[in-house]
Amino acid sequence: MRRHAVWLLVAFCYVYPLPYFQRLNNPNENVRIWETRALAEYHQIDITRVSLDWGFVDDKSTVGDQIFSGKAPGTSLLGVPVFDLQRTFCWVRGASGPSVFEVTWALRLFTVALPIVVFLFFFGQAVEHVTDSTTLRDLLVLGLGLGTPLYAYGLLFVGHAQAAALAFNRAAATLETDEKKADTNPGSPVPGAAPGAPQPVPQEQAARARQLANYSLNMHNGEAALKATRYDDAVRCYSEALRCHAVPPDDSSVVAIASGNTVMVSGRVRTQEQRDAVVGAAWRGHAVMAVIDDALQITG
Repeated sequence: MRRHAVWLLVAFCYVYPLPYFQRLNNPNENVRIWETRALAEYHQIDITRVSLDWGFVDDKSTVGDQIFSGKAPGTSLLGVPVFDLQRTFCWVRGASGPSVFEVTWALRLFTVALPIVVFLFFFGQAVEHVTDSTTLRDLLVLGLGLGTPLYAYGLLFVGHAQAAALAFNRAAATLETDEKKADTNPGSPVPGAAPGAPQPVPQEQAARARQLANYSLNMHNGEAALKATRYDDAVRCYSEALRCHAVPPDDSSVVAIASGNTVMVSGRVRTQEQRDAVVGAAWRGHAVMAVIDDALQITG
């Protein structure tokens, strides 16, 4: 329990507060709620009947005598099962149906707040896995959960927080897939090669080398000594970051200097493939319009 104290605090801040002001008639949220009821109760996206019952709502589109939500329907669709369960519960109690306040509370809690709380838990686990620091994990969970617009949108029945969480999960899944591939495919030795000799770099690792070189160039944003733009060193550095297998170093040495929109690359590499990777990485720098590579030599 103590280990997850910060996450529990953040979770409480999502689950307990209920900022609700009926007279405000928040159109960004209410038009989605109206559509959820229309989908669940009338099996249509036309919110005219709901508007006659619950009242006027803005952020809508009118076609003839029909009224439609002006928002994308994803969030409203997520709310349909929640509304159905809530309506069934009201029938069991003998009530006519849930009020606008009750529906708003249920939709906020079960389709937005609780999913974001779960997302923040796994976000914290991912941070701890990468950094091996519980302090950094707690700081980032606290900062992201309560110190960004995610908190405001996480208390309302809107799709912003859900979209942000899904986008992060998609990116994290991609990185995890790349890490697993790198762990299981470090490269096969060349038949007949001497023990300890540099091995050709697989195409996937070559792409990572270019990514690392591009990252280095952008981070320095000016004169940059890209010592890691050669394949072997680039793959080695990138592999360490992903806990992959190191690639043996060689005698390659590359320096790239950015001046305005021009990058001048010099030094030596072993193969034409390495040279192409270095030049390609230089071209992918920020606002690069010219690459001068006359002084980049192939020694192999």
